[in-house]
Amino acid sequence: MSLSSSLDSHTPEVAILRVSGLRCAGCVQSLESQLKAQPGVEAAAVNLVTGTAVVTYSPNETTPVAIVECLNQGRFQATLAEANALLELPTASEETSLPRLAIALVLLILSSAGHGIDLLPGHWPMLEAMIWHWGLATIALVLPGWEILQEGMIGLIQRRPNMNTLVALGALGAYLTSTVAWLWPALGWECFFDEPVMILCFILLGRSLEQRIRQQAQRDLQSLLALQPPKALWQPSLESTDRWPIPVQQIQVGDWLWVEVGDP
Repeated sequence: MSLSSSLDSHTPEVAILRVSGLRCAGCVQSLESQLKAQPGVEAAAVNLVTGTAVVTYSPNETTPVAIVECLNQGRFQATLAEANALLELPTASEETSLPRLAIALVLLILSSAGHGIDLLPGHWPMLEAMIWHWGLATIALVLPGWEILQEGMIGLIQRRPNMNTLVALGALGAYLTSTVAWLWPALGWECFFDEPVMILCFILLGRSLEQRIRQQAQRDLQSLLALQPPKALWQPSLESTDRWPIPVQQIQVGDWLWVEVGDP
């Protein structure tokens, strides 16, 4: 084996992954740590807006397929992307949480109505019943909050806690404590069945707002990328007068390009 071929075999390569399940900066750090912990991975950079991960790896130790398979065993799901994936932003974010947010808002209104029962016309004793508030909290955990609780507990079990872990611990803690206080009133504890409903509702509201901001950021990036010309004038060296057009995707670090006055 020649020296050049030996050096080429040790040259790091780059893989681009499309990743789902990214929700916050903590998810980005967790994903980067998981990627860097894999054998053969030398560096990893994750972009929350585009939902991509750029991984630098040693081809002698691992492959992009192995990286993806290892990553898919956790809470993140990844697929291999094309080389120009960073320039092809997704047109829509991940699965919307608007239906779950609507359910959570209805549950929050019903739960809050018990505290303002004096302002309601008529007589509504059911709104003050503890079983009513227990039922609303149970529905909030099972329907709109189930995905948050599941992801949070998985992160805790895998020793990779995230924002969902904090939300899950807070909501479940308030729910279980209130249930015990309701079933055994002799303990003298207070019931906080409204808290799980409020926590989950506000978290889903924040995610919906964040989703809209992320989509707007994607549209802005798309607008900026649309200004990029499809081709550039490449020349062999600074002194050369020979130039010919090449696709911008083929431009590499160190290339010489000729830009005319007024070119985009």
